[in-house]
This record gives sequence, C-alpha cells and structure tokens, in this order.
Amino acid sequence: MSLLLMAIGIFLLLEGLMPALAPNAWKRALLALSELPNNRVRRFGGAMVIAGVVILWRLSSQN
Repeated sequence: MSLLLMAIGIFLLLEGLMPALAPNAWKRALLALSELPNNRVRRFGGAMVIAGVVILWRLSSQN
C-alpha cells in the first residue's frame, strides 16, 4: 500500500511541476493538444499506457 501511495505522490509531483513553474507554457501545450485529431491523442495515450505497464512489469519482476 505504501508503494502505491508513493507512486501517486510521484505522479502528482510530476503533473504539478509544469503548471506551477510555467503556467503559460502549460496552457499553450494544452491548447495545442486540444487541436490534435482524436486518433493522434488516442495513440499517444495508448503508448503512455503501454510504457507504464512495461515499467511496472519490469519493476515487479526485479523482486
């Protein structure tokens, strides 16, 4: 359970860095993302999910 909370904490830390440090750049990036076709956003999201699964799988197989 503590590992899950640590992962959530790291996620929140990383997700909060851009809006905290460079809010204007973060807003521009979100605007650019909103103008991309759904297929491209879906592929990017799928790639992130696959990368996350691979990382978690590799970390769990080290124990």
